[in-house]
Amino acid sequence: MLPLLCKLLLLLPPQGPGVLARFQAGQVEDSRTLPRFALYVAAGESPSLFLPAGPFRLRMKASLRLSLRDRFRFALQGRGRATLRVRGKAVLQGPLPAPGEPPLLSKRLRLRKGDNPIEIEFQSPAQGPSQLRLLWQGSDFPLEPLPAHLLSSPPPAQGDSQARAGFQALSQASCLACHPDERLPPSRFSPIFAPRGPDLREARARLRRSWFLAWVQDPRSLRPAARMPRLLRGEDSPSQARDLAAFLGLEEGDPAPAEAELVPKGARLFEELRCASCHLRTSQAPKGSDKIPLAGMGQKFRRGALAAFLRDPAKQNPRSRMPRFPLSSHQAAALAAFLRSGTPILRRAPPAPPGDPARGKALFSRLGCAACHQGPGDPAPSPMARPYLALPPKKSCPRTGGRLIPVPRVPLGAPADELGRILRSTLRCASCHESSATPALPSLTAVGEKLRPSALRALFRGEAPRARPWLKARMPAFSAFAEPLTRGLCAEAGLAPRDPSRPKPEPALLPLGKKLVSNRGGFSCVLCHAVGKTKALQVFEVEGVNFALVPARLRRAFYDRWMWNPQRIDPSSKMPRFAGPEGTTAFTEILEGDAEKQFAAIWAYLTSLKQAR
Repeated sequence: MLPLLCKLLLLLPPQGPGVLARFQAGQVEDSRTLPRFALYVAAGESPSLFLPAGPFRLRMKASLRLSLRDRFRFALQGRGRATLRVRGKAVLQGPLPAPGEPPLLSKRLRLRKGDNPIEIEFQSPAQGPSQLRLLWQGSDFPLEPLPAHLLSSPPPAQGDSQARAGFQALSQASCLACHPDERLPPSRFSPIFAPRGPDLREARARLRRSWFLAWVQDPRSLRPAARMPRLLRGEDSPSQARDLAAFLGLEEGDPAPAEAELVPKGARLFEELRCASCHLRTSQAPKGSDKIPLAGMGQKFRRGALAAFLRDPAKQNPRSRMPRFPLSSHQAAALAAFLRSGTPILRRAPPAPPGDPARGKALFSRLGCAACHQGPGDPAPSPMARPYLALPPKKSCPRTGGRLIPVPRVPLGAPADELGRILRSTLRCASCHESSATPALPSLTAVGEKLRPSALRALFRGEAPRARPWLKARMPAFSAFAEPLTRGLCAEAGLAPRDPSRPKPEPALLPLGKKLVSNRGGFSCVLCHAVGKTKALQVFEVEGVNFALVPARLRRAFYDRWMWNPQRIDPSSKMPRFAGPEGTTAFTEILEGDAEKQFAAIWAYLTSLKQAR
């Protein structure tokens, strides 16, 4: 009997993290994995990549793994109708109340140690946005989203996963720049499909000729994961490269000075900014790695050009994956000096003869370079006769000779959460935020429910005041992608990408809140937290965020959960827990010791503060 059971278990699909979501619109079906039981679909938006916009049905399934048996209550909110089943039994059913309204709340249920199956059947409303959030409540914590690390599910259908992999691979390339296809319109997929390439009109001020000649003949010989295709082949490749360099006006230029005294400071910046999350200082990346080698920077850039690029990568390429760090001119010079001190990648060679600018201009147009780059005079790209999806899938690209990326299914929609996830993969966000090498940085799984959408946008644009200016790590700016990143993170949390309303605080609560944060009859928050321009009085281990920044950053629901038990959200937090099991605090003379009311009074006081910069 036991061997038979083992064989049956081997036939079961392996469990992975997340929630299996099966979508259906009419006769069209699609399946994918979601991080949690949460979804937000804006009006007129598709719920999944291979479903059209409009009404849809959704079935979500996952196992909730518990280390101990206990009793919990579950709650649903959103827009639409839903049925929740826990361990096969329907416990909630009906139309969903919108966030901000009292949710559908189950009675207290006993769950066992180990896996507890949870399923949700959801029907979207006929009009307007669709929204779904599953929450739970235990004896020692208030309503909160189910933690992602406790959820596991079987994988989506193999065909759906393969179709997604093809779509994502296509988004990583620039095939549609030369092969535009009306079934993959840039207006729909612009965050991930817009052509990406540096502006070459001022290339002569940035690039050295010898590096360009090597790069344009074989980009992947210098950068194994380069997106730039190899367009020059055959015996004429060297002369064609020289013609393109002449058209761009490239010269060799003087090598940048050594500036050895800046190298140590640049090395420290390289470590503090976590540049190694995306880059390698060697000339070759390990097999399977997509990190960008930084060897040969001194051979690529002319004097001062590398430091200028580090201060503002988007100046030459607004859609560059390289983010903008808030570097001073001296810091950029130090980091550039450190990068130039790395290993060269080009061997010394005799100067190449000059090229012909006229032939280079014609070649620039014939190769279609202007599809991805702006060049001198903006020569028009030669049109391709066939759109991408009309090309024979097993043939090679007519320009590069590379194999075409298969797209088994044509995408019918552009859901915000899926595009956001692909974009975060493209920008390598997980290199810092989901890496064991950087455990101090927050996970992105729940950031959409933590930060207000306006705060997320400001953060991605590089316009937000630093919440923790004493930390050496700095969040860089991704200005061109601020909107799709914000929309994607909010949708994953099951929330709309707009700020929730913030009612005016009751005047009577302001003095109570001020007293509660003080060190005179309060929680002594001001010891570790600055209040506007007033510095923290006596920091214990770790300084906290300036209180004047909190209301503009945090969603109120996250603030309430945090105040109830900071360590439940962040086990490494040094902030103490003030609320006891009975929902009271030690200061019983203020609002009768009611923790919920006291935390509301503190919030009221915080909203009255002027935001610090």
